[in-house]
Amino acid sequence: MCYHVITGTLDVPLPAVLGDEGAGIVEEIGKGVTSVKPGDHVILSWIPSCGYCLYCAQGYSNLCLQSRQGGPGCLLDGTTRYRKENRTIHHFAMVASFAEYSVILQECAIPIDKDVALDKAALIGCSVTTGVCAAINTAQVHPGSSVAVFGAGGIVLNVIQGASLAGAEKIIVIDLVPSKLAFAQQFGATHSIDAGEGDPIVEIRSLTDGLEVDYAFEAIGTATTYVQTVHSIRNRGKAIWIGAPPREPLSLDAETVFWGEKTIMGSNYGSARPSYDMPRLLHFTVPDDSNWMS
Repeated sequence: MCYHVITGTLDVPLPAVLGDEGAGIVEEIGKGVTSVKPGDHVILSWIPSCGYCLYCAQGYSNLCLQSRQGGPGCLLDGTTRYRKENRTIHHFAMVASFAEYSVILQECAIPIDKDVALDKAALIGCSVTTGVCAAINTAQVHPGSSVAVFGAGGIVLNVIQGASLAGAEKIIVIDLVPSKLAFAQQFGATHSIDAGEGDPIVEIRSLTDGLEVDYAFEAIGTATTYVQTVHSIRNRGKAIWIGAPPREPLSLDAETVFWGEKTIMGSNYGSARPSYDMPRLLHFTVPDDSNWMS
């Protein structure tokens, strides 16, 4: 289940069929559907990119204008396809995968090879794409660079893998839970910092000869860690915010951004182009030996 649903960060109209990650086999298609056919294996994306709006035309289909239509819990036409005893049931994230069958927009069904295990392909639908593509697409991590990641949950583990795939030399993970820090090393983290034992910024500087890191990723969603990413990057470094925006205000020293020419970037779905990036992600690792985490 989506962490942001559990914590209440996302407002979900109820009742609803939850599940924002999924993969399956197309059973039937409606009139006008041309991108898939019955029997196709697909990954489910929660962004129904149109392919022709301003952002899609520039390669930013994760920002598609069409995807904003419909409203929470509904498809693009503002309605749902689920009912029980004359009561409307909502679609979570246009995917609603916690069911034997789901009604999906064709734009949300991404065809994949049939030899890929569906239980592994399902993970590509959100956390893997969000994390790996944040490193590869949004930040564009370069070989030999240094990276800090705040948090060691599912999204961050995939950021770590993305940074490793991109050739980062030093990948530092910061968390409060020692077991999570140890687990992150299986995904490519080279160093770990227990944030409960001291100031993580000081530790990052110690590990980078006082220069801080090239890239810092935040995937927790607190004002404190948002700010820490900015203070942990070197001049001309990039801070990438992946975690859902904190509801409390944050205080940021503008001078460090101005004088250091630092860049702060949001990362929505890893700046992914679902129809291109999702099949590509499947080939970054052997399907039967995958470390993808959700």
